[in-house]
Amino acid sequence: MYSIQSDRQTQSQWATQFSSVRTMDKVKVSRFLSLVLRHQPEKIGLKLDKQGWADVQELLARMGSHGLALSRQQLQEVVETSDKKRFAFSHDGTNIRANQGHPISVDLALDFQTPPDVLYHGTATRFLDSIMVSGLQPQRRQSVHLSQDMATAINVGKRHGKPIVLIINARQMHDNGQQFCLSENCVWLVDHVHPQFLVPMGSLETNKQTAIAFYRMAYLGEPRQSVNAFVGDRYIQLNPLVGDGPEAFIEYFEQMAADYPDKTIEFVRTIAEGDLVALHTHQTWSGDGEYVTMDFFRFDENGKIVEHWDSIQAIPAVSKNGNSMY
Repeated sequence: MYSIQSDRQTQSQWATQFSSVRTMDKVKVSRFLSLVLRHQPEKIGLKLDKQGWADVQELLARMGSHGLALSRQQLQEVVETSDKKRFAFSHDGTNIRANQGHPISVDLALDFQTPPDVLYHGTATRFLDSIMVSGLQPQRRQSVHLSQDMATAINVGKRHGKPIVLIINARQMHDNGQQFCLSENCVWLVDHVHPQFLVPMGSLETNKQTAIAFYRMAYLGEPRQSVNAFVGDRYIQLNPLVGDGPEAFIEYFEQMAADYPDKTIEFVRTIAEGDLVALHTHQTWSGDGEYVTMDFFRFDENGKIVEHWDSIQAIPAVSKNGNSMY
């Protein structure tokens, strides 16, 4: 049984962090919830059932007895605004649990599902060599976590150092008998990933996915994050209407986001050869018509984008041949 008297120092530290719940430091509250709902429920004497659920009233009471008073409304706000949707209430709202990431043994009772063709895993570059030898292992967790998109995987990788994204041939794994589950916050879970299902960095497929992620992230309003994640030590711009270098690229796309906040993009096809990738896209700029573009990117030996040139054409109202431009 956990003793409050035996852990005065830890209790004092927590109380200092959460003494003013009115300020609602959601990041700190979320981290504490991760601690007691995923890693160490015994820290506050909390009990989880076999599926990881904890009684909400017991959680709030245990937190309050440790100087971490939180109302039911504030708890709900933290759960609903969590950027990664780490926690979930039961259907009747009486229980709460972490959606995944438990190092302790729990059965989330998730159904097996068929994954998409590819999934992504974000990590740090310093781990790449060992991963390509031994594959992806759950480490302290029960499962390996895989993302549905490269942007999410990049953010995961940033938590561990200089990010790098691995592409996983998930459908091939599934066809070979590997079982996948999908958590409530859309994280794919699998017990391990063998190296044969990892797409090597610098491969044509990796470069194609990188080019799409780079362009999508910048186009949809996050050019600086896109540059930080995907651009190499230089960025040569061959579009005469945009300045050279990464800062000019960022400035151009930030202005585009301000001028056309509702713009959309569809990646029609992607072609890769050697160190080059071509993106064929259909773009709609609100109030300014539709366009078809061809963007070409050159990659360096590290799989980073270092050069770009493009061509754009407005889609006319009438086509003389009746064929689609994309």
